[in-house]
Amino acid sequence: MKSLVVALGIVVGLGALILSKYPMERRASTSNAVAGGDAKTSPVALPADARTEPVVKLVSQVDDREPRWKVVSKWQVTKQDAFESAIAAAQAEIMDYMRGQNQPLELTPPRDLVRSCAKVDKNTEESRNFGPGVGEMHRVTVEVTLSDHGRQTLQAKDREFRVQQNQVAREVRSQERLIFLAKLVAGLVAVLGATACYFRMEDMTKGYYTGWLRLAAAGFVGAVAVVLLLLS
Repeated sequence: MKSLVVALGIVVGLGALILSKYPMERRASTSNAVAGGDAKTSPVALPADARTEPVVKLVSQVDDREPRWKVVSKWQVTKQDAFESAIAAAQAEIMDYMRGQNQPLELTPPRDLVRSCAKVDKNTEESRNFGPGVGEMHRVTVEVTLSDHGRQTLQAKDREFRVQQNQVAREVRSQERLIFLAKLVAGLVAVLGATACYFRMEDMTKGYYTGWLRLAAAGFVGAVAVVLLLLS
């Protein structure tokens, strides 16, 4: 009887943990969604000639080494935003270039890393007033060269990123195995505890409540199984 009480206490505790966990997650996601909706603002309608995408053109390349691109940014409100737009376009172009060289990068390098690996040879600024509601906007043209040192730096960072990703994957798999073993042990304990309690109560009641005891044992094992599944 004591074993049954302890087992029921474990099940109730696990159920309370689940009930306290999932509503909090739903409330948090709901509040975040509401906050995100309040933060949205109506975008300003830009003229057609202000909605251009960045343009990237390969200017020169010698023996597949140190390619140089000319990058024209999008129209932006500030010159700094326009420069960042050009750097982002150069970043994507460098990723495509490395993929074309059969040296694909899994790591998308941060923009500051692209800046450090690339040489900005020329920075041409352009400003234009797009009228009421939009005002003055800016666009820049930069020439970016991926040096040999920059290429080596990108590859070194990418190797570090791959090692970190593999380590994280191994840790995740290890945790999943531990969780599976814990659930397996908990399930076996529940089955053995229910079986022991069943025979104990069967002996005490002289077989008068066999059907009810079997139903209680099966319900207890089923409840434990449901709790373990919800914890996945």
